[in-house]
Amino acid sequence: MIEGLRLTFKYASCCEKMKRSFGIPDLTRNNVGKLKKIFESLDFFKYYKKIARLNNIDDLLNIRIASYYWTGYPKLNGDLYHNWTTLIPILKMPIKKIDVKMVDDCFVQAGIIMSVKGNSINVKYRPIIKSHKRLVLGKQKEKVINKGFLVKRRVQPYNWITFHFGTAIEIINTEKYLELLKISESALDKLNKNRATI
Repeated sequence: MIEGLRLTFKYASCCEKMKRSFGIPDLTRNNVGKLKKIFESLDFFKYYKKIARLNNIDDLLNIRIASYYWTGYPKLNGDLYHNWTTLIPILKMPIKKIDVKMVDDCFVQAGIIMSVKGNSINVKYRPIIKSHKRLVLGKQKEKVINKGFLVKRRVQPYNWITFHFGTAIEIINTEKYLELLKISESALDKLNKNRATI
């Protein structure tokens, strides 16, 4: 449970809703109960429950559930990953009213480090853009993000990483990068198909 709690904390604590509602508690063993209660009140936790049920996993904070929900890896039953569930509230919204920057920030993104300077990382990734009344992954561009949860890790150019709301979360391998890219494209395809008539 602790590994799953730790990974959940890393991704969820970047969310503006969590910051506004609860602040950011310290990730310590003394705060495990408090963090669980906070997580249970946030939208994503209902998806943890569904993933657990679909995959016969008893512990809702199992590392496999947390990793699958936020990054789509390792593959589990149910298409209930963050980059899809975060789009559900905007399914019926006209394309002109969708704030692309907010969607891009809210997505769990994957990219490759180009350079590191102090507490900043210059990462190359594929941002979400509007194209022909659709949301799609655009061409690669560079973005400066903060080191976040990698501040104590040795990071260097050409490491693959994930980031959320401009905060670096994990160093990942190529397989996980490709899977996250795949589910991101799948999530946007589902959004476009479901709102194609609007």
